[in-house]
Amino acid sequence: MKLILDWIPVIFSIGNLLYAIANDCGSIYILTGIFIFIICSAYYTIFRLHILHPKGVFAVSAIIIDENNKMLLIKNNNGLHMQPGSYYRTNKPMLNMSLETPFKKMIETIRKETGLEDIDIELIDLSYSGNNREYLLKDLLKTDEEKKFFREYLNHNITPPPFFMIQEFGDNKTSKEKYHISMYYAFKLKNLQKNPKLIFKDIDEFENLSVYKDLKYVYNKLIMLYKKTNYPTSNIRLCRFNDKTKTVCWRMTHHCSTHCRHCFIDIEVDTNPININVDYDKIYNNISKYQVEKMVLSGGEPFLISNLFDIVEKINESPVMKFSICTNGIYYHNQIALIDKINQFSKFDKFVVSLEGYKNDNYCKTKHIEKNNNAFDKVVEFLSKCQSLNIRFNINVIGDSYFLSNTKKFIDFWRDKKFEDITISYPIRTRNNSKTDLLKTYQKIINGDFGDVSFIKNIELIIPICEDTICPSRQNIFSIDSSGDFHKNCIDFNDKNSTSLLINREDYKHLVEVHVAGLCIKQENEIISILIARRSPDRDLFPDKYEGCGGQLRPGELFNDGVKRHFKIEMGLDVEVINKIHRFYYISPNKQSPIQGVFFLCMYKSGEPKSINHTEVKWVTLDELKSMSESVFIKDVKNEMIALVNQYVQSTKK
Repeated sequence: MKLILDWIPVIFSIGNLLYAIANDCGSIYILTGIFIFIICSAYYTIFRLHILHPKGVFAVSAIIIDENNKMLLIKNNNGLHMQPGSYYRTNKPMLNMSLETPFKKMIETIRKETGLEDIDIELIDLSYSGNNREYLLKDLLKTDEEKKFFREYLNHNITPPPFFMIQEFGDNKTSKEKYHISMYYAFKLKNLQKNPKLIFKDIDEFENLSVYKDLKYVYNKLIMLYKKTNYPTSNIRLCRFNDKTKTVCWRMTHHCSTHCRHCFIDIEVDTNPININVDYDKIYNNISKYQVEKMVLSGGEPFLISNLFDIVEKINESPVMKFSICTNGIYYHNQIALIDKINQFSKFDKFVVSLEGYKNDNYCKTKHIEKNNNAFDKVVEFLSKCQSLNIRFNINVIGDSYFLSNTKKFIDFWRDKKFEDITISYPIRTRNNSKTDLLKTYQKIINGDFGDVSFIKNIELIIPICEDTICPSRQNIFSIDSSGDFHKNCIDFNDKNSTSLLINREDYKHLVEVHVAGLCIKQENEIISILIARRSPDRDLFPDKYEGCGGQLRPGELFNDGVKRHFKIEMGLDVEVINKIHRFYYISPNKQSPIQGVFFLCMYKSGEPKSINHTEVKWVTLDELKSMSESVFIKDVKNEMIALVNQYVQSTKK
């Protein structure tokens, strides 16, 4: 029937033309007949035979997301929640006789169904693959029939490239084809017009809605591709501070409730409350002088400071534009009332919470906490409380080998707890994996290889360059130390225990290496106890072997000072070096030049021995030391230890 109707104008125009010629009706009639014939023929050729249009049956749909990545849905008369969309008829001319493009059709449909104008939305470019723009979701084509449909009907270019999906018609009988091609365009909402039909829903809420069956899949794919485009470049930083914002980091105290194995700060494990005195005028003056915009309150653990609220209140009155607080969140019961009050301050930005685990056991190991301690649960409860109070927070995770081995479990944990702001930091101190390993894992996260990450609103990767001369944030980072003194450089380089001194020897070494080592003893009555430590099994040099304590000597550093520094940083001990009792040694790492060193005897003064670089630290008697196998020590170290102790015993008899 349609074919007959299409031919009626053509037959009429031909008949009219033949009549005019036969009856010599004049040139005007003949030209008119020719004109009508040309128009009818052109219409049939272009729009009925699809000469200029892409073939096939198409639908255009819009995925419109707000700033929280929630998706705009429209509820139709049947109660079905759908995205704005319409069939795109390939034979439909525009009024100005220009060809209707899918994108024009999409904008027109959005305007008609939502009331949003083109100025209210911004197109998201999904051409993540660069110049090699493959049609997305081509991997969906499973049957030969689908593949044939794709080949026949999708041999045309569409700009900008949309997000393709081949879908069945279902009950729609408007086409002889079993399938149609849906072209999804993605938009970011800029301005929302009032429309009671419009709702924005999170992907988790789709389960309770009557939605188009493929909508959840399309949404997840869209968010994944959107984040592919936006994360890898803008969200990788070379400094844990923002290199574009003038920031001051205030290391308020060295007291902390944990001793994290990756921490490079010279902290003191002490959970007793501490009160600190602050010269606010001096801080205010320096903030104004250097035009500092942001302050980071850190430690140690700021929540161990008994007058923290008073300090925060004053900071809120300072010239800074905003401030954040770094915390481990463990002793949350003492903080709940306080965090709600802090959240009321206009300049408060967020809490930065270190959470290097997804379950209690490894978390406690990382923090050097007893396994029966429920610290992990306390942190999770602290974060849940922040969520209930709408307090912003960021989760900071160390991208070490444990994270790389359990990435999927971490992501599953974040998804379950709805943690949406994540920072993954390359470990400055415990470098048991390379930066390349972490970068590859980060890209896999963005790709969705470990599962859906659409729930994450922001994810950052920090690959720090902690050398003062090439620090990317050098001109914009300032610091305040625990004494309240202001410095025109990064907090990590004020401390005499610079980060470069805390890196394992395998990762950082001077061109000319000299080592110092110490054997710590303590004597009670006639009994001498000797401190030995077992190296971690993941160390490249002498894994799982017993030793004393030591490492590189800094250029220009005295032997005594080097030994004391290593004991303090690595074991948290204060020792007295007995200069006269020492032995010379050298070690010869595999395929490396021998390293010379001096092994000193040291007397214990104070501190509880703990080490993040060792799996075991213990006191043994001289007899116990002698009974241990030499194979569990670094070569010759056991004999050197015994010789040092014997030398000490002989010196006390003189």
